[in-house]
Amino acid sequence: MVPTGIHLKLGFINDISLAFIAFAAGSELYLKELRSRIKQITWITFGQLIITFCMSSAIVYFLANRIPFMESVSVSTKLAIALLTGTIFVARSPSSAIAVINEMRAKGPFTSTALSVTVLKDVLVIILFTIVFALSKSLINNGEMGGFFILTLIIELLVSLV
Repeated sequence: MVPTGIHLKLGFINDISLAFIAFAAGSELYLKELRSRIKQITWITFGQLIITFCMSSAIVYFLANRIPFMESVSVSTKLAIALLTGTIFVARSPSSAIAVINEMRAKGPFTSTALSVTVLKDVLVIILFTIVFALSKSLINNGEMGGFFILTLIIELLVSLV
């Protein structure tokens, strides 16, 4: 039996695991090899990020009346849920990409580009989640989105980057 609240005490395991995954992903990237493909990696990353986020958020928002727990919530709450869901849909796992690459002993430009896109998108998802989470809290609580909101968001982004 797992004691209640144990997940709060074991949060450091999650942090350490994420650090090891990030280290493993970073160790697979070689900047000298990637310099010639930086523009390509950037376009692929932002294309996947923006298209996946926008389409999945729009689909969830427009299907909200068909999702049982979203039928009775306000429009702003539906939008907040759709944006958070879109953010989750964008996330990819660098650890699974690394595992497949290592298992198949894959090498070459496609492999390094795919891994680079996965790692870069993982970093951008953290930033996107910070923005969307702050926006969603404001939407759900009917808060203002003025200067204080933007200042708070910038502080949260800086903390996330650190």
